[in-house]
Amino acid sequence: MIVFISARFTDTIPDNDLALFLQQQIDFRLAGIIRQFNLRFLPSLRRGKFYQTLATYGQVGRTDLGFLPWEATSEVEGLMSKAGLC
Repeated sequence: MIVFISARFTDTIPDNDLALFLQQQIDFRLAGIIRQFNLRFLPSLRRGKFYQTLATYGQVGRTDLGFLPWEATSEVEGLMSKAGLC
């Protein structure tokens, strides 16, 4: 798995270090992504129409679908700790 990070001059730690921290903290394998975002069970929570609705209007910043797991910021504290920022 290759992780590319570009903070575009807003970073306080080098992009390569941030990419390494991400790879250490998050499982980017397919099974890990499915598990992390609960992708197998999202359709049942939305009466089977989750992916259809998602495909119709997009997947980022949606408020009509409620909480989308890939918009969570639950990994931020761990990443900040690894970077020595907290």
